[in-house]
Amino acid sequence: MHILLHKVEKLVDASIGPLLAVLFVVIIGELFFSSRFEPYHKYADYFDILLISVFAVDLAFKFNRVRKIPLFLRKYWIEIIATIPFFLVFRFTEFFGLNELVERSQTIAHEVPEVEKLEREAGSIVKDAGRGSRAARAMRVFRALSRFPRFLRVLHFFEMPTGRHHWHEHAGRRKRRK
Repeated sequence: MHILLHKVEKLVDASIGPLLAVLFVVIIGELFFSSRFEPYHKYADYFDILLISVFAVDLAFKFNRVRKIPLFLRKYWIEIIATIPFFLVFRFTEFFGLNELVERSQTIAHEVPEVEKLEREAGSIVKDAGRGSRAARAMRVFRALSRFPRFLRVLHFFEMPTGRHHWHEHAGRRKRRK
């Protein structure tokens, strides 16, 4: 591996710990201090994109080390899951209107057919108001929990970016032995 790439790999490995600490603060802020944290929501999303990018670069270095897809998937499956941006999955479902379909089907399933028209209209207004607040609260919690899989990387927190693929380190050892 080129010496510059080796330095980048060491930098990426060293940055994972502090980034996970900041992610912990972001998750706690979104879960427990949501009203105060709401103005910083965009920054949290930008940070999440940065974190996913760093994880993706780290995965690229790990794949370069292994170079066999089945072994890579077996060995680094937690890191792969941690790198998936789950918020994009939910943006995808919102784009195709699947959330609205689920909400409508739930409303229809819970509606009682014998209720008079006026009671139904008044009830739907109340339900819509309540569902809006519950949905917003649920989205805040889910947004925070969707970032949680990135903490799974802590299980294999630090892996020395050294090995057979670093030819310059082996050359230095041979020189020292002579």
